[in-house]
Amino acid sequence: QSRLALSGLLPYFKGVFVSEKIGSQKPEKKFFDFVFENIPEKDKSRVIIIGDSMSSDILGGINAGIDTCFFNPAGREELYSPTYTVKSYNELEVLFEI
Repeated sequence: QSRLALSGLLPYFKGVFVSEKIGSQKPEKKFFDFVFENIPEKDKSRVIIIGDSMSSDILGGINAGIDTCFFNPAGREELYSPTYTVKSYNELEVLFEI
């Protein structure tokens, strides 16, 4: 959450879910079940997970059946196939202008 605040993007999000606060880690199903219980949007086609970890964020999103966006400024290898990959906050902003 602090990284989103520093980036200036936090105002664009209605909810941010942090594993430590939920008590379950990504990519566990329990984490995503909690999220979907606590957001008004139930249509998974309208939800995206943005993260910088292939093993928790991207794999978790894939397993949950939602779109994924890999935040990858270092150009690391993609072990899974995210829906989108961005290398900067600016690219992330552009992605949501679509």
